[in-house]
Amino acid sequence: MASFPPRELDDAPPTALASLDRDAFAAHGSEDGVLFFCVESAPPAYCSTRSEADGSLTFETELEGLVLGVDRDFLILLVEDQEVRIRYLIPSSISLEPLAGRRVAFELRQAYRERGRATIDAVLRDQEGRQILWAHDGRFPEDRHELSLRATMDASSAPRLAARTRDGIVSLDAPGLATFRVGGRDLALALVRLGADDVGFLLLRR
Repeated sequence: MASFPPRELDDAPPTALASLDRDAFAAHGSEDGVLFFCVESAPPAYCSTRSEADGSLTFETELEGLVLGVDRDFLILLVEDQEVRIRYLIPSSISLEPLAGRRVAFELRQAYRERGRATIDAVLRDQEGRQILWAHDGRFPEDRHELSLRATMDASSAPRLAARTRDGIVSLDAPGLATFRVGGRDLALALVRLGADDVGFLLLRR
């Protein structure tokens, strides 16, 4: 099953990209406080459930197929001969329409620990395995490659996100946008929501 944080196979750009309207995100980002992904009618062979020693429960789904169509809040993926609907809530300034007609891989992990809502990780890759988009909502993720994400707290202000790479630290408020280069990859970070212990963001390849 998928490993999280997600790993990439090489530094080449993916063959398809999600589109990001920076001006629209700046204008309306505060309206998009939740990120969410779920899969309807996934073939059971592509799904698994596991429990951990700490009592947490994780549901994982891995799919690969042709994107038949993309709507505002879902896309249709043809997996073998079955149509599977992937529903999502993402900022209106980010569009998955460029993926229509492309073969992609989709990975979804929903991890439940203690009480409260799940931590959700959703990853889209091109057919060569290169990451197009990583959406995360919930507990802070583990460090990935050269990227670390932390909430910085100041008694006089709201928390800010510190994104550390080999080149330095980028600090931003929520909602906010940042761009940086990690391991030869150009990335755009769209920060949707930030708390002391949890975060919602999308990381897009450029």
